Amino acid sequence: MAATAIYASRILTPHEEILDSVIVVEDAKITQIGHRDEVRVPDDAEHFAAGDKIVIPGFVDVHIHGAGGHDVMEGTAEAIAKVASTVARRGTTSFVATTVTAPPEETCKSLHGIARYIRSARNTDSRFAAEVLGIHLEGPFINPARRGVHPLNAIVPPSKELFEEFLAAADGFIRIVTLAPELPGAFELVERAVTNGMVASMGHTDATYEEAIAAIERGVSHAAHIFNAMRPFSHRDTGVIGAVLTNPAVTAELIADGHHVDSPAVEILLRAKGLEGVLLVSDGTAATGMRNGNYRLGNFDVSVTDGIVRNSEGKLAGSTLTLDRALQHIAALGVPLLDAVRMVTLLPARRLGLGGKKGVIAVGADADIVILNPDLRLAGVMTRGAGLS
Repeated sequence: MAATAIYASRILTPHEEILDSVIVVEDAKITQIGHRDEVRVPDDAEHFAAGDKIVIPGFVDVHIHGAGGHDVMEGTAEAIAKVASTVARRGTTSFVATTVTAPPEETCKSLHGIARYIRSARNTDSRFAAEVLGIHLEGPFINPARRGVHPLNAIVPPSKELFEEFLAAADGFIRIVTLAPELPGAFELVERAVTNGMVASMGHTDATYEEAIAAIERGVSHAAHIFNAMRPFSHRDTGVIGAVLTNPAVTAELIADGHHVDSPAVEILLRAKGLEGVLLVSDGTAATGMRNGNYRLGNFDVSVTDGIVRNSEGKLAGSTLTLDRALQHIAALGVPLLDAVRMVTLLPARRLGLGGKKGVIAVGADADIVILNPDLRLAGVMTRGAGLS
């Protein structure tokens, strides 16, 4: 693959803003970055002039179920490849494939298929598609009282034996485990996950403040889609939300689509957590990038009207959000652009332990790059050196 030189008047790394500079990409990696007078661009490099546009790292989504008419639970190479290519066109250059509660045998089959795809993709030539970084196991160890749209008949109590089956089926690729920590047996799974380098996340939970704090002390360090599908906040019963808002060790996912969380609640979250403690996620479904109509989320039906996904009961069932729109939404609420960019790039990459490889424009990092117009609309995308032609 020939080298590419990207010339830009404004680059958000997003550690800092760099002006009037050039990024050199070779063999899917960033090999140089600096002022255009100081960088020696290879003679055979292809040139891309970003002009007055904004160059930022590619988006990293740690919670997404599907896109392009397909769900990762299908577990086939064709389905996952379609998800990866669809979200790449909207700036998401890497993601964590997220499951939804299903019967154990179906979950194991899906985990095996996703793992097989990840291994296969690592051995193929670079192409324009988001990279699947691993698996986010959402359910089935959740609280039925806060199940959202997860099928009630497939929810099971925390089970060490079943968890080990999931780990084996996923072949080492589970990166995040979301469960309800107040359930008997949950702490044992949390400790198993953390010991093996996974992120323990609480979600679909009815935990009290005390139960959530106990979980944090055991190793829980993340909260799935904050405010949604968890015990509500009250001034005399702050619950799991109170624990997340007041504990800097816990990162919080936010679905910033204007439907899942009202703007005042977003403002409260950002003021309480600080801009370093919140990650933007899509919670995207098969309906992402598609027209209104009927789709599948895991093994159940959902429908889309005016871009909003709901199940047969009328409950919100994931979203059609893409992270470019999440970035625009959060910036429109007054978050400084550099901080907003960090929420969809560096911060989720750090949560996964990939801060030097993903979500950053730096020498040695993967060449995952997004070009934005001044109004933050997408103007170009590169995934590991592919694209921007």
